[in-house]
Amino acid sequence: MDASRCRLCSRANGSRDLGDTHRAADDEPAAHHAWRQALPILDDLHHPDAEVLRARLREPMGYRRGT
Repeated sequence: MDASRCRLCSRANGSRDLGDTHRAADDEPAAHHAWRQALPILDDLHHPDAEVLRARLREPMGYRRGT
C-alpha cells in the first residue's frame, strides 16, 4: 500500500472509529457526521467497510440492532 493510500485509510478509520465512539455515547448526530466523512474515502479506496457505514447511515437515529 502506498503512503497516500495509507494516510487516506487511516483518516477514514479514524472517522469511522470516532463515529462508533459517538454512537456508544448516544450522540447519534455526531456519529452520523463522522461516518459521512469516512464514507467517501472508503468508497474511493473500494474498502468493504464502506457498505457497513452505508448500512449504519440508513438506520434511523436511535435504532440499535439487537436491542
